[in-house]
Amino acid sequence: AGLLGSGAISAAGPDAITVNGTAYGLAGAGITVNGQPASPAALRVGMVVAIEAFTATGGGAVARSVTYRAEAQGVVTGVDSAAQSFDVLGQRIRVDRQTILEGGTFATLQSQFVEVSGFRVVPGEVLASRVEIRPQYVPGSVPLEVTGTVGAVDPAARTLRIGALVVDYSRLMAGTVPSPLAPGITLTARGMQDAASGRLIADTLSVVSTSPGPEASRVEVEGFVSAFANVASFRVNGLAVDARAATFENGVPESLRDGVKVEVDGDVAQGLIVATRVEF
Repeated sequence: AGLLGSGAISAAGPDAITVNGTAYGLAGAGITVNGQPASPAALRVGMVVAIEAFTATGGGAVARSVTYRAEAQGVVTGVDSAAQSFDVLGQRIRVDRQTILEGGTFATLQSQFVEVSGFRVVPGEVLASRVEIRPQYVPGSVPLEVTGTVGAVDPAARTLRIGALVVDYSRLMAGTVPSPLAPGITLTARGMQDAASGRLIADTLSVVSTSPGPEASRVEVEGFVSAFANVASFRVNGLAVDARAATFENGVPESLRDGVKVEVDGDVAQGLIVATRVEF
């Protein structure tokens, strides 16, 4: 049976990773890190990944593919010690006791280049599971990148917003701009930041798929509830969920609302997750 897993890596080794309590073998898996082919050594604890897998004949899950893409790669422009948060490319990044910081500490974040992996709480806000600090960064030496939900779009000015960040895509040829480009889609924008305006001058825009792959029949996904209408209609990590038939752990259906972190297990039916278990 096909399995789609999505969540933070809790254990990583040369042969397997663990996500949401499930160990996935990596033999033969195609691994992609920020759009580039990678080896199992590039997968680190705290990275939020998407896994397409299958159940082996003798039991256990074996990954076909593991995909990791940072939520943001950019320079920290503000730090709020009281709120335990910082700002990168117009995104508010929160940390907690489970956040892994590599290459520095929270106290040294200001003006540092960071790569952030985590869970999008609401548009423009991320709870970081991993923050990699790169003090050797030279401004302008590498492209910056942000993934998030598109807010306002101005087709005339050829700009859009991801959180508080204005993305200018005026330099892109018409055929390279995703269509339709509309509020609510999940998009990765890559480019360089204009020092004067703070805008990201995009050299690429790419839509991030939020539908289970055609091979998936089971899903295990970790993330925050969004677009909550009722127990039969909400999203987790962009995936549509119906939890009417689910059992609930550490909470009740009435606890579901936007911004609540959950782990959902379920079956896939026509692109919808029919949840069998929801854990708060």
